[in-house]
Amino acid sequence: MAAISEQNPANLDAQIASLLGPDTAPFEALIAQLLSSGNEARGQAEHLFNLCRTRHPDTLVLKLVHTLRFSSAVEARSMAAVLVRKQLAIWPQLSPQTQSSVKDQLLVCVQQEEIKGVMKKLCDTVAELAASIAEDGQWSELLPFLFQCVSSDTTRWKESALMIFGQLAQYMGPQLHPHLPTLHAVFQQTLASTMPGDVRLAALRATSNFVQTLETPQDRECFQDLLPGMMQTLTQALDLHEEATAQEALEMFIEVAGTEPRFLRKQLVEVVSSMLQIADADGLEEATRHLAVEFLITLAEARERAPGMMRKLPHFIGKL
Repeated sequence: MAAISEQNPANLDAQIASLLGPDTAPFEALIAQLLSSGNEARGQAEHLFNLCRTRHPDTLVLKLVHTLRFSSAVEARSMAAVLVRKQLAIWPQLSPQTQSSVKDQLLVCVQQEEIKGVMKKLCDTVAELAASIAEDGQWSELLPFLFQCVSSDTTRWKESALMIFGQLAQYMGPQLHPHLPTLHAVFQQTLASTMPGDVRLAALRATSNFVQTLETPQDRECFQDLLPGMMQTLTQALDLHEEATAQEALEMFIEVAGTEPRFLRKQLVEVVSSMLQIADADGLEEATRHLAVEFLITLAEARERAPGMMRKLPHFIGKL
């Protein structure tokens, strides 16, 4: 296809016009071809996609967002979410009308997407776009939208908003510090709730990510009362035999232990005791027990960040 088109510019222009025209079938076929396992077919699709990107960037991005919102094919929506994120490099080249439309449509997609794998990719895209334009104040609608979703009774809206907040903490934590009291209330309510494990895990991830951005002892003190809820998310996952969820939670605790161990200081005995119980539990998977031990090692190795903290635990040495 690409070779023939290069020999015939008129044919190439017709192909591009067809791909970017009102009929969605050719464009979805191109996206499917981008997923092809065959090198030749995938290479031809990439060639055409890059030509569209170079010649008609606004139309291409709008077609991707349209696919993400309206396609009935899960694979097409998933790939479109990834491809929109990859086009953020050309964001400054897009017209203000296109930029505004993309932002609006992405928020609509967040509320309507029901497939977990697509939603995760979509949240990645929203967070990365927000991080790239937030300093210029170009997406004032985002935070009100996220707070609306996280306060709603719709579980998947809440989970999506928490996933995005978790990523925004890494990208633009200091810029969100004025909202810490509101976020604290949201995290506290969700961590202590009986919501599905995926929602509580998203809250745990967001909480642990924000903890790692806290710059003052006062901010850490404000978040201190979230630690029991964070531990409850871990123990509930173990009680329900959801070890994949428990392992993700343990990985988050390891990150906190490595980067902000002082956050654990006031409830250190309880946390370390729980981790030793997990490490000693014969009924758990080996990977789960290993992660509990890794947490203890990480905490011990973080002594420069929290000097003297582990000396309060001599009675745990024998158990360890």
